[in-house]
Amino acid sequence: MAVEAGPASFANPRGLMLDLFRDGARAAAPEPRTLTDALGDDGVQVTAREVVLSRVGWYVGAAPVVLRLLVLPAATIVLIGVYGLGPLLPLAVVVALLAGADALGLLRAAQRKGLEPRLLPVGFALAVAANLAVAATVRASLFSLATAVTGAYLVTTVILWTLAWGGLAGLVLVAANVPLQAAMVGLNHVHDSAGVPHALAYASAGTIGLGLAVGTALIALTVLGFGTRLAMTVGMRAGRDAERANILRGMHDTVLQTLEAIALQPASAATDPEQALRQVRGMARSQVIQIRRALDELAGARASGPQLSDELAELAGELAAAGLRVQLALGPISDGDLPANRRRALRDAAREALRNAVKHSGSDEAVLRLDESDGQVIVVVRDHGAGFDSRARGFGLRQSICERMADVGGWADIWSKPGRGTRVTLHVPLDERG
Repeated sequence: MAVEAGPASFANPRGLMLDLFRDGARAAAPEPRTLTDALGDDGVQVTAREVVLSRVGWYVGAAPVVLRLLVLPAATIVLIGVYGLGPLLPLAVVVALLAGADALGLLRAAQRKGLEPRLLPVGFALAVAANLAVAATVRASLFSLATAVTGAYLVTTVILWTLAWGGLAGLVLVAANVPLQAAMVGLNHVHDSAGVPHALAYASAGTIGLGLAVGTALIALTVLGFGTRLAMTVGMRAGRDAERANILRGMHDTVLQTLEAIALQPASAATDPEQALRQVRGMARSQVIQIRRALDELAGARASGPQLSDELAELAGELAAAGLRVQLALGPISDGDLPANRRRALRDAAREALRNAVKHSGSDEAVLRLDESDGQVIVVVRDHGAGFDSRARGFGLRQSICERMADVGGWADIWSKPGRGTRVTLHVPLDERG
C-alpha cells in the first residue's frame, strides 16, 4: 500500500529532510507528476513507491557495494600476507562468499537499472552470519582485525538500508548491532584474555561506527534529494517554456495571420459587402476549428490525432477562405506511424508557408503536396508568384517554419527567386527514432 509523505520543497528544506529521514530514497526520487513547476513552492508531494532505489539513486546505492567488493578482498589479502593463510582461512572463505554475492547482486541491479530493496534483508542476514562465523573461528589475537573486515560489510549494509528506507531503519540496525557485538565477543571468548572493559570498548566502537554510517547515508540522501528535485523542476520549467513558445508560434500562424489577412482585404471587396462578410465568416469558422483543436491537444482530449492528409485538406479549405486556391496532391503515407508532435509541426509549418503565399506572392494559386520517401514524410508548398531573395528570411520563415521543423528533428528547404515563385519543402522522419 502506498504511503503519502508530507509536503516538502526547496522553500521547506526541513520538511524534505524529515521525509528523507523517514522514507529514504522514496522521498529523494519523486515521480515527475508530484512536483510543481516553481522552485520555491511548498506544494511538492512525495508518493512512496515499492521500488525505492530507482534509477535516480542507482549510483549512490551502487557505490558502497562496489567499494566493499574492492576493499574487503584487498584488506583480507593484506592480512593474510602479514599473518598467514592458516589463521585467517575462515575469514578468506567468508570474504570470498560475500564478494560472490555482491557480484551477483550488482549484475542483477545493472540489468534492472536499480538496486532491489527487497534483497537488503538478505544482505543484512549475510552480514550477521559473516561476523558471527569469523568471530567463532579466528583466534583471539586476530579477532579485532578479522572482524574489522566483516564489520565493513555490515557498515555498508547499514548505509544501503538507510538509503532505501531512511534514517529510522538505519538506527534499527544500529540498535541490533549491540546484541550482535555481544554475541561475537562471547563466541570468541576475547574477554577471557583482554577483559570485560576491552570487550565493551570493542562493542561501543562498532556501534559508533554504524551510527556514523547512518549519518553519512543521510548526507548522501540530502544531496540526492535536493539535487534530484532541482533537476526535475528545472526540466519541467524548460518544458513549459518550450510549450509556451509553441503556443506563441501557433498564435502567430493562426489567429494573428487571419486578422492580418482580413485587414489586407483589397478595397474592391467593399463593393460587395455580402461577399466580404462571407469571407470573414469563413475565416472565423476556420479559426474556431483550429483553436478547438489546439485546446483539445493541450487538454489531452484527443487520444489519437487526425491523419495528416485530412489536416492538410482542412488547411486548404482554411486558405480558400483567404482567397488562395490550393491544389492538393496527397500521396499515400503511413499517417498512423507519424508521431503527433511531428504531424503538428508539418501542419503548422505548411500553414505558415501558405500564409506567406497569400501575403507576399501576389498569386491566388498554390500547390500543396504530401509524400513519403526513404522513411521521411515530405510536404511541399509551391507558388508561382513574385518570389523573393531566399537569403533574407523574415520572421515567419525563420521562426515558424525552420525552427518549428528543427524542434521535431526535421528540417525545411526554402527556395525562392524574384519573379519565379517560392517552394518550401518540409522533411521529418516518419519514425520517432529517426
